[in-house]
Amino acid sequence: MQYQSECRNALESVVNISKSFQKVFMDAIKLFMAIPDRFNFLQMGRYGRF
Repeated sequence: MQYQSECRNALESVVNISKSFQKVFMDAIKLFMAIPDRFNFLQMGRYGRF
């Protein structure tokens, strides 16, 4: 997944970002790409890990 590696590289270049925030952010990015049409927090909670 190319977008994951690009997002990970961008997050690693930012100072003072914790690993837990990186995991949650990467999961949210995957959900934005995977959930079709409109999405809300209920759907994100259903399909996400966090």
